[in-house]
Amino acid sequence: MMNSRQTLSALAQLLMITKTMQQKAQQQLWDEITTLEQQRQTMINTIFPINENDMSTQITEKIQKIIDLNQELETQCRQAKQEVQVQMKGLNRNKNAAAAYGSV
Repeated sequence: MMNSRQTLSALAQLLMITKTMQQKAQQQLWDEITTLEQQRQTMINTIFPINENDMSTQITEKIQKIIDLNQELETQCRQAKQEVQVQMKGLNRNKNAAAAYGSV
């Protein structure tokens, strides 16, 4: 188990990875996000659980920042997914129209 200084350092790294993931989402670099998420999940498994005696204001604030950024990232991903779904529906409609026109 980590001491509070190690935990704070690891959380700072986790925060940076989460910020990078958010930037990659804005750039629609989904493959890079997947790689970063794997790294992030490994770090999360290393950091948590945190000993209750080691919880400090700094640690709590870092965790909250990570949660906030993660929620924003999830929103970005959901919006991108919806955009792709709309594009796919349009492509399918065009494909169906072309097939119907071709069968006439």
